Amino acid sequence: MTPNTDIIYHHVFKRCFSFSDRLVIALVNSCFSTHHPPDSQVDCEFAEGIVTPFNQLWTRIMITINGTQCYHLFLQLRQTGMGLFPIFNCDYQHILLNTSPCDPHITFPEPVIIYLADESHLPDTYDLNVHIGSQNNICCHIPIYNFSAMTLSEIADAGMIIFLPFYILKLHDQIIENHSPKALNELKHMLLNDIPDIFYKQLSAGLLSVNEILVLQNQLLELYDFFYSDFTDEYILIDIFTYKIVKGITQKITAEITLEMSTVPEKKLRQQMSADNNCVNTSIQL
Repeated sequence: MTPNTDIIYHHVFKRCFSFSDRLVIALVNSCFSTHHPPDSQVDCEFAEGIVTPFNQLWTRIMITINGTQCYHLFLQLRQTGMGLFPIFNCDYQHILLNTSPCDPHITFPEPVIIYLADESHLPDTYDLNVHIGSQNNICCHIPIYNFSAMTLSEIADAGMIIFLPFYILKLHDQIIENHSPKALNELKHMLLNDIPDIFYKQLSAGLLSVNEILVLQNQLLELYDFFYSDFTDEYILIDIFTYKIVKGITQKITAEITLEMSTVPEKKLRQQMSADNNCVNTSIQL
């Protein structure tokens, strides 16, 4: 993975987790089976690195909700065989920075691993066994999400819509390395049909705002332009993709305006009648 690739990944990750607290909370509630209210306070801490000798980027996001509960998302494009020590090390470094030396309690952030473009079969969890001398062993179960194995509907239903820009990476190897025509057609269908449909459904259900859709769209286009622009009719494809998203937003806004306008005549009539009555009363008093 080149330095430029590292930069684009980190930029998009950071942007996706910086513009909407409620989408971050929806993701946390989904991954960790929690029930934080959508208006909870959210703080995100980002870090990244390279897994050697695999030359694979990892990004970790430490999410703190309401200043107390901490969650650790460890993100990679695919499996590297690196083991779980980097995750444990990140958690330990977080403890060093956020725990008093006199505190007898050590609280690790709750971790989860998310692979964004791994086509292999993955287990539901990884187990990390901690041995402290002759004392009882501690076994930590770390959940795994194989993002590319999920459908767009599953991603939306699971509250993981914040990762939608990365969904196009599931075709990364087929297009970049194998130049697969079938994968290119799948990418076009994804951009022109599947993703605009999901955006519209989420908008109609009140689960995404217009601004959230536009930010996610822009981040998706950044990834698309970086990875796939040399393999497709870029400008035609992107123009249609953008048009379909804007069309969906316009339809939603038009429906809301139409609903609101349907009650305007009645409101205006009442206001006019009230104004007329006031005029009559004033005239009588004069």
